[in-house]
Amino acid sequence: MREIEFYAGENIDNSMARLYQMEKKFGETCFGKFNGHELLSTDNIDDAYQKVLGRTKAEFDKELKEEREEYERELAEHKARIPELTEKYRNEARGVILEDEYEYWDKIVPVRLNDLYRGMELENTLELCRIMRKEELPYDDRLRAAYDFFMASGHSGMSASLVASMVSRFCPNGSDLADAVRSFRFEKSQQ
Repeated sequence: MREIEFYAGENIDNSMARLYQMEKKFGETCFGKFNGHELLSTDNIDDAYQKVLGRTKAEFDKELKEEREEYERELAEHKARIPELTEKYRNEARGVILEDEYEYWDKIVPVRLNDLYRGMELENTLELCRIMRKEELPYDDRLRAAYDFFMASGHSGMSASLVASMVSRFCPNGSDLADAVRSFRFEKSQQ
């Protein structure tokens, strides 16, 4: 049996097509490792999907279609709620973000609601502003609590950068928090 190396990012269908092609080319059974599973040129496509995913190709395709339909349904529901959510986030910002930024906040809310994150960054920014406004806590404690909330929010690099920028603009002492997040200052100081 001849081993075939699969390319990074190759899917099951492409991998199996290459195995079938290589078997014809070399006149012998070929195999390759796909995510730790051995696929053979003698496997049919359903065998390969069963080995790797525990279901047939048709079952996998059906799941993908259902997930896509659910995503599209949720997206349509979200888009229908944008006017309501716009009003909600504009109202919630009053007394939370910096007062001289109300006009700009009001302008960006519908934009943020229409983007990839569907307003998650608005919610995060407001919560971080609320934490930074807890004047009953010493400043360092507020900064630490806001930092911890930010780090626990599960941001990707892009969403983290967006929220840090928003916090810097809209939040009391937001530039201090944004700098701490960008530098991972608290994490480094704990080591």
